[in-house]
Amino acid sequence: MTARRAVALWGGPVGFVACLGLLPSGGDVNQAALAGTGWWMLWWWIGGAVPIGPTSLLPIALFPLCGVMGVSEVAAPFGSKFIWLFLGGFVLALALERHGLHRRFALHLLRRIGGGPRRTLLGFMLATALLSMWISNTATTLMMLPMVMAVLALLEEGREPVPWGSALVLGVAYAANTGGMATLVGTPPNAALAGVASERFGVDIGFAEWMAVGLPISAIVLTAVYFGLVRMHRLPRASDRAAIADVVRDELTKLGAMGVAEKRVLLLFLGTAGLWMFRRPLNLLLDPLGMALNDTSVAVVAAVTCFAVPASRGHQGPGSPLLEAQDLKRLPWDILLLFGGGLALAKGFETAGWAAVLADGAAGLDWSQWAMLAAVTALGLFATELMSNLALTLLLTPVAGALAAGMGLHPLFFAAPVALASSGAFMLPMATPPNAIVFSSGRFRMADMARVGIVFNVLTLVIVLAMWVLLAPSAWR
Repeated sequence: MTARRAVALWGGPVGFVACLGLLPSGGDVNQAALAGTGWWMLWWWIGGAVPIGPTSLLPIALFPLCGVMGVSEVAAPFGSKFIWLFLGGFVLALALERHGLHRRFALHLLRRIGGGPRRTLLGFMLATALLSMWISNTATTLMMLPMVMAVLALLEEGREPVPWGSALVLGVAYAANTGGMATLVGTPPNAALAGVASERFGVDIGFAEWMAVGLPISAIVLTAVYFGLVRMHRLPRASDRAAIADVVRDELTKLGAMGVAEKRVLLLFLGTAGLWMFRRPLNLLLDPLGMALNDTSVAVVAAVTCFAVPASRGHQGPGSPLLEAQDLKRLPWDILLLFGGGLALAKGFETAGWAAVLADGAAGLDWSQWAMLAAVTALGLFATELMSNLALTLLLTPVAGALAAGMGLHPLFFAAPVALASSGAFMLPMATPPNAIVFSSGRFRMADMARVGIVFNVLTLVIVLAMWVLLAPSAWR
């Protein structure tokens, strides 16, 4: 075991023991054990010595043992309705990926938009962002990057690397990060915020409510990033159109005509998205019948349907379903466990009154609400360069919400911009999975990414703050 690995592994439990020995443990909640568990989880989340999923189970092991809270209380967040919402979204995304519908959509969009370098960058970014609204930004990047590399390989055959190649690669990662802002299922921080809002503040965030705010912010950030990449990489207006079109045409030829399975997945996807967006009007019709839709139930029904609907028209009975049992192995269980662990830790902080204490301390700075809004949003944006944006959202949004409440504002007025900004990590490869994936292409150095990314980080901060002030629902102010 290397020294670095040893520090990453043992720093967590050693810090836990140190907290037990140095901090007070009295009161209704064992404060020392709570602080130690938080340290242990954060250390392993950042250091990566133990996978994210198992690390997220530490509250279940330590909280009952140390008297922080009972096992039923600490286990409850792992069954949060927002975890089930995301699980349903993940299953639907698996169906899209398994049957290639996401790839077909991206290629058709590229064929319609693509042309010269600028239009090709726009096509790749738009396709990536639209897909990232509904499926994992990691899966979207893994799907789009090979297509970008195929285009570049054809353009560079027998020639020097094109100077704007890194813009295409970075554009995919940045669009994947940005696209997720638009919907509750687009990126884990959004659903994490919804979970914290429901369990800590008693506020339910609907799918359509979030989209009314998230979609415009996502679109404006995406537009700013596109024009920024065009300017900083000096993309020419038109060149190599034929080569780019050849790659797209060849890939579409390989896919062939849309099959039965793709059509059924498309219908299921459109139906699910429609129910999410129009749930509230539909509930007005269902209310006289004593029935009601909710986002989580819609997602779970869609997930179950994927395992029930056959993928083909079998003449001798139904064939295999759209998804099979082995497909469940591909679900990102570590993300779902991270949801639960973060919510459990946040519940411990709330029970101990830590969020209120931190909020009172920040309120003592005597800043205006606008300065405080800018400060917590900037913290959410830049801190996510160094740690998981999901973990950051789970830890920071309860504090931001308590701070807003202490200033006489709605908790979401500070908490929601933190979640939105946490998707704007553009500087470092380790900040988000899409950043790491495109960095592995070798098309740019870390210094290049940081130089470009700092500009987009600042732009994202300004856009999120300005648009949030304009678009935030009056009930969330």
